[in-house]
Amino acid sequence: YLAMEVVHSMDIMKLTNVLFTKTTGTIKLATMENLEFIKKVYLQFSKEALNEHLSDEEINNTAINKINSQGVYLYYNQEDEITSCVNVSKVLPNGYTLNLVYTDLSMRNKGYAKNMISLICQELLKSADYVTLFVDKQNPISNRVYLDIGFNYLTENYDCRLITK
Repeated sequence: YLAMEVVHSMDIMKLTNVLFTKTTGTIKLATMENLEFIKKVYLQFSKEALNEHLSDEEINNTAINKINSQGVYLYYNQEDEITSCVNVSKVLPNGYTLNLVYTDLSMRNKGYAKNMISLICQELLKSADYVTLFVDKQNPISNRVYLDIGFNYLTENYDCRLITK
């Protein structure tokens, strides 16, 4: 028989005003010098958030394409270490969409993602009306961080796949 399976359940969040602005660190556009970090991030993000296992070639090609698109930003903490990244897409008429939000496993729970998202959103809102992102319903930590920054829930999104049994 046929059945539907929910692969990902996400909320779409929208930001028009940044509430959390007391940030530390800096954001910089990723370059090919950061390729190994971006590859590591994409590999981990694919496993953790998407439950996908990609080949080395797919990871390498995706990382190169993301860097070449000039939308990947890196967050540097006060010690000038790269801790996190975010991809910015200009796919909306008056806004931006964030994806590939990721903090290295060894750097989590230190506020780096919150600082990074706040900084990038402050910059983006200078030239756009809003910023959106998808957030995993199963990740309460990221949900809380986004709410603290000023994001609000806009709608729900489910990725369903047809399966046969």
